Amino acid sequence: MLNDIRKKELETLLQWAACANDKYYFNMSEELFGESILGKENLFKPYIYQREIGFEEFKDEMSKKLAVISSAEELQYMIVSYNFDGAPWVIEQLTMNPACDIFSAKIAYWRCSPAYYYSNFGSPSNYPANKINASWANLLVKIEDKANSMGFIDVLPSVDDIKIEQPSGIDFSSEPYSCLPEALR
Repeated sequence: MLNDIRKKELETLLQWAACANDKYYFNMSEELFGESILGKENLFKPYIYQREIGFEEFKDEMSKKLAVISSAEELQYMIVSYNFDGAPWVIEQLTMNPACDIFSAKIAYWRCSPAYYYSNFGSPSNYPANKINASWANLLVKIEDKANSMGFIDVLPSVDDIKIEQPSGIDFSSEPYSCLPEALR
């Protein structure tokens, strides 16, 4: 069980990591950036730091900080806490971590809305690379590939208060859903 101090540390890391693949503030002029953060400097600490050290350097640093997490429980806490309205980069880092549990991967997978890609394109791998959500489709393919190769560990129990957002009525015995990895169903 994670204590409150560790939860806060993970939430802070998640907040910073969510900025790692975001160039919006990085590409902003110094003047406009200064105006945007005026009076909110504490909220913008990750972006301030990103601008100080460089975009790729910040992304690399966040990637390394996420990679050293070796607790399936901590990864699950971060996956459940993540705002899936952001970019998929953070979820990719967490689900591709060797300590990611299959239950956590299922949570992330279904929050990425694979039903949309299966219903409209036959699978995430058929989603056009030039479309806006291609990075989400690519993440789904990576999660499926890892599940098919039995790359997720299985150490955490299913938790009743953590909902896997799988749509009802999916028929896994027929196309296109029959191709979906059994471990993610």
